Amino acid sequence: QVSPNTAAHGIRLTPSWLNCLSNPVAMSFTGMSASAKEDMVVSLATLVLHDGGKEITAENINAVIGATGNTVASYWGGLFQSLLAGKDVDD
Repeated sequence: QVSPNTAAHGIRLTPSWLNCLSNPVAMSFTGMSASAKEDMVVSLATLVLHDGGKEITAENINAVIGATGNTVASYWGGLFQSLLAGKDVDD
């Protein structure tokens, strides 16, 4: 069983990341369009993976998003994986 702080594939979510991703008010998602909120959630999930030293794949992005109780359209994870393939996220 996956603990509340661990997404699939052993991705550990620190309390600060969990708060950012699972508490929309803390991140000021209020007033954002659904598309903008999804973009923000996927961007933050990508940073969680990068900071944790995990591979940025659609599967890992979706695991982080699911662990935080968020949902996004099915294309977001693959889109971010494709956009970041071969790129240095630190740039």
